[in-house]
Amino acid sequence: MSDFSIEMASDKIIDARSRKYFEEVLQSCNTGCFRSAVVMLWSVVVCDLLFKLDELSTAYGDAIAQSILKDIEKLRISNPKSPDWEWALVEQINKKNATP
Repeated sequence: MSDFSIEMASDKIIDARSRKYFEEVLQSCNTGCFRSAVVMLWSVVVCDLLFKLDELSTAYGDAIAQSILKDIEKLRISNPKSPDWEWALVEQINKKNATP
């Protein structure tokens, strides 16, 4: 069995912005603020997904990424105070990238 460290694993986060945000999650955990860590972790996951979709869309012209971003933007605009788009983002990524 190999040793695992969440701090060492966090070094493998590719996007520098996501890695920086994840540092806040670690800080919250290290100070015992676990509820805060969970909330921040969700935000990091959502941001990282958006960052990845944006890169796929702009750098590679990925049609699926563009479609997801377009759909999510519609949801965000239609109800700007609702966080429902966050879960819709996860669901769409899962649905549109699932193998038949």
